[in-house]
Amino acid sequence: MKKRTFPTAIALIVFVLLGIYASKYEVEEKLDPGKDKPVELAKVDVKSVKIATWKQTGQAGQVGQTVQSGQAGRAEVRVEIRPGASVASAAQWFVTQPKEVRGDEDEIVGALKCFEDLSSEAIISLNATDTACYGLGTQSPELTIESGSGTVSFSLGDSSPVGGSNYFRKAGDPAVYLVPGSVAAAFKKGFNDLRSKKIFHEDFAEVGSITLTIGSETIHLEHQKNLEWKIVSPRELDADIQEVSGLLAGIHELKISRFVNDQPAEKDDFGFLKPRFRAVLGGSGNSAFELLAGRLEGGEVFVKRGDRPNVFAVNETALALLEKGLNKVRTKELPRVRENEVSRIVLGNGTATFQIDHASSTWMCRGEKIDDGKVLGLVKAYLNNNVRTFLPLELRDGERLGLKDLDTAASFELITASGSRKVFLGKGNGTEVSIIVNGENEIFQVPIQTFEAFKSLLDAATPKPVAAPRSPAIASSSIGTTSSRIGTPSSSIGAVSPSGGIASLSVSPATTTHIPTVSSGS
Repeated sequence: MKKRTFPTAIALIVFVLLGIYASKYEVEEKLDPGKDKPVELAKVDVKSVKIATWKQTGQAGQVGQTVQSGQAGRAEVRVEIRPGASVASAAQWFVTQPKEVRGDEDEIVGALKCFEDLSSEAIISLNATDTACYGLGTQSPELTIESGSGTVSFSLGDSSPVGGSNYFRKAGDPAVYLVPGSVAAAFKKGFNDLRSKKIFHEDFAEVGSITLTIGSETIHLEHQKNLEWKIVSPRELDADIQEVSGLLAGIHELKISRFVNDQPAEKDDFGFLKPRFRAVLGGSGNSAFELLAGRLEGGEVFVKRGDRPNVFAVNETALALLEKGLNKVRTKELPRVRENEVSRIVLGNGTATFQIDHASSTWMCRGEKIDDGKVLGLVKAYLNNNVRTFLPLELRDGERLGLKDLDTAASFELITASGSRKVFLGKGNGTEVSIIVNGENEIFQVPIQTFEAFKSLLDAATPKPVAAPRSPAIASSSIGTTSSRIGTPSSSIGAVSPSGGIASLSVSPATTTHIPTVSSGS
C-alpha cells in the first residue's frame, strides 16, 4: 500500500492553524439584533486606590456640611487611605474633605468595587455635544478615582426611561453610555455616608476597670491579674467573663444609626444631664473612655462620648444589649466545691437522712454500693447547671417557691475536707427549681436537672422493701400459725408533677420484718 505521510502532515497543519485562528479571532460574543458590543469603561484595582473624590449637588443634611442648610450647591467629599499606626496594623481610610474624620471602610470599598470591571450595556451616542438631555452636565454626580495606574473620572446621568439603567460618561471620552442602575448608588455618597459609623476606634485591650451606671444602679468592676474580672461594688462578686467581654465588645462596636449634630448648642437637650446609661472604661495611666446615653426618641437613643461634643443616635435595641445590671454581669455559677474532693454526700428527705461515703474508689450507703454515675450526676448537676434567675431571700416566706420551712425541705450536702455546700430544694415550674445554698443571702433558680439528679440518687440510696416469707400450711392444730408484720416507715419529698407543680413522692428509708416463733401443742 502506498504511503501518504506528506498529505497527512499537511492536513494536520491546516487543522492546527484553523484552531489557532478560531480561538483568537472567532471568540466575540454574538449579539442580539439591535444590541451594541459592551465597551470596557473601568478596570479599577481597588487595592491600589489612594484617593477618591465625590462631587454632587445636594443639601447639607445629605452630603455633609460644606453647603449651608437649605441652599442647594456643589459639595465635595474626599477620602484618602493612609498607612496604619504600626507596621502590623492595616491601612485605614479617612475622610479629609469637608473635614477630617475616620472613614467607613466598608462603605468606601463597596463603592469603589463597582468600578473594578464596569462595561456598558449600550452606546447612546458616540460623540454627544449636548448631554443635558441625559442629565449629564456641570451639576451631575461625579466620582474621581486616583490609583497607582492613574486617575479616572466618571459622571452619572439620569435614569433611562426603561430598563432601570443610567446614562454615564467617562472623562476624555465624548460618548454617552448606559450602565447598570446598581452603579448609581456608588455616586450618591455624602459625607455622613462615607464617615465611620463607630463611636470608638481606640484599642480596649488595656481597659482595667469598668463603671456602669444604669438608672440608680452603679456597678464597678476591676480586671484581675489572672485575666478574670471582679465586681467590687455594690458588693464583691465574681464576674461573668463572657458577659464582661461581650459588654466591652458591644461598646467598641456600637454603630451609629444617625449623625445628629457635630456641634450642638448648649441649650439642646439630649438627656445627657440624667443619662439612662453611662459606661466609663479606665485604661492605662489616666486614660478613660466614656459613653453616655440620653433620651429615647422614635426608637433611637441619643449618645455621645464623654470627651467630644458630637451627638449621635443609635438603635435602642443595640443599646439595650449593653445595659447589663448586677445580676447580668455577675457569675452564674453556684458557690464552688472541688468535684474530685467530694468525699461524702448527705441527702435529706423530711426527717430521713442518707449518708453516702466515698471509700476505696466506690460509694457506699448503709453497707450497700451506690452507682457512681448517680453520685457524680448530682455533683456535676450542682457545678454545671448555672443560675438562671437571682431572687431576694425575702421571697422564701411565701408559698410559691416551697422554701418557707427549710427543716422539712428536701436537701443535699456536698462535703469535702475543707468545707461543705448544703442545698435546700424548693418547688419547680417544669424547667427550673428554686434552691437556697446555705450561707447565701438569696434564692437561685437553676435548671430542673439539678432536682432530677438529686431524686435519682435518693432513689438509689433508699432501701427497697423486703417481702416477708410465706408460712407453710399447717394441718395439725397442735402447730401454731405463723404471722408476719412488716414495718415501713416512710417520708415524702417534693417531686415535679406533670403540671409543673410539686407532687408528693414517698420513699422508705428503712424496712423491718418480724416473724414470730412457731409454737407446738402439748
